[in-house]
Amino acid sequence: MLSSHPSDPSGNYYDKYGTRNFIARRLMAGFTHTLFDLVQQTRCTDIHEVGCGEGKLAALLSVQANYQIRASDRSAEMIAQAKTEHAHCPVSFFTHDLYTLTPDKHGADLILCCEVMEHLADPEAGMAIIHKLARKHVIFSVPREPLWRVLNMARGSYLMNLGNTPGHIQHWSTSAFTDLVEQRFKILSVRTPIPWTFIACQPR
Repeated sequence: MLSSHPSDPSGNYYDKYGTRNFIARRLMAGFTHTLFDLVQQTRCTDIHEVGCGEGKLAALLSVQANYQIRASDRSAEMIAQAKTEHAHCPVSFFTHDLYTLTPDKHGADLILCCEVMEHLADPEAGMAIIHKLARKHVIFSVPREPLWRVLNMARGSYLMNLGNTPGHIQHWSTSAFTDLVEQRFKILSVRTPIPWTFIACQPR
């Protein structure tokens, strides 16, 4: 997660990558399969994941093909954890705030922005930065609302907040997030593995 707002929490409240819950593992299999397929379709090998958190997604992707992956997060603690846990992976992890990333230093053919936008107080500003960073392609993923909160409540989580995951301050249906992305990007593909929305797109 990346944000210039220090109060925003970093990292995952729920370890969706390491869970032993059968249903959660099936959902995560849908998530990773969708991402890997969309990345492969771009034919890009130069990749920058913004808001990488503990680096688990970048690490998983790094063993799929001969990708050159950089992964950034505003949290120095998360980046330190990523470097320790994924030292064997060919990923360059570094600490940086999304809003101060620059195209000359941090641009890439493919920008990955997974599970980031819902944390941003100003998603339009974040999307403007990503538009500048992306040379060819962008892949976004966000929780698909209201399904995300419904599933949280079904497993008894965050009931006092009506199922809202801590740190999620933006909420989009698939159509609403598509409308937001279309303001700056040409949409190539929209996928909806439960309970996410994925959009593959190109800068206009």
